[in-house]
Order: sequence, then C-alpha cells, then structure tokens
Amino acid sequence: MEITIVPFLCSALIYVVLRALFAYERNRGSRFLEHVRSRIDFFVLSVTHALHRFFDTFSRDTMRQIMHYLLHIVLRVILFLNREWEKRIRNMIRANRAMAKHAERDRDTRNKLEEIALHKMKVALSEDQKKQHKAKILEG
Repeated sequence: MEITIVPFLCSALIYVVLRALFAYERNRGSRFLEHVRSRIDFFVLSVTHALHRFFDTFSRDTMRQIMHYLLHIVLRVILFLNREWEKRIRNMIRANRAMAKHAERDRDTRNKLEEIALHKMKVALSEDQKKQHKAKILEG
C-alpha cells in the first residue's frame, strides 16, 4: 500500500506546485525564468519530434514487415499445396501407367474378377488329382 501512496503524493505535490506557478505567471503577465523555460520547451519539442519520427517510421516499417512476412507465409502454403497436389498427380499417373502396362499384357481379361476366374481355372485340379489328394490326406 505504501508503494502506491508515495507516487500518488508526489504527483499531487507536483500538480499543486505547477498549478500555483501557472497562476502566479498569469497574474504577473510573464513567464518565470523565461530564458530557461524557453530552452526546456525547445528541448521537449525536439525530443517529441524525434520520438514522433521514430514511431512513425517504426510503425510504417512494422506494418510493411508484417505484410512482407504474411506474404511469405501465404506463398509457403501455396508451395506446400502445390507439392502435395503434384505428388498425388504423380502417384495417379504412376498407378495409371502400371494399369495400362498390365492391360496391354492381358488383353484377354477385362477386369479383376475375370482375371481371378481365369487364374482359378488355370490352377484347378483335375478329377484324378482331386482323388489322389483325397486319398493321400486319408492315409495320413
């Protein structure tokens, strides 16, 4: 609590002193220590002007940099999406090329089911082979 009271009391004291000084100068019609106050005013104005230029430049450059990096982020996202689409298209072309080569080799079959049926017929056992196999299994 003491930490907040001290700055408040200092601020209040400075306010009262400045208020009394300005009232005294108004009644007198001229500024107190005119030459010193003019130099202080000039110094304050030069510091204010320098700060204004600094913050104006800083804010303008900051916005420019924000836009610059935002554009970089957008371009990176576009590049990433472009790479992903290119990979997918390349994979589709590769799969299509493999299917086209397979289709050129097997012009007899039209689809996968017909190919399975054809393979089943090729490897099917004859009646004699089935009987031999059955006898062999029963003999153990």
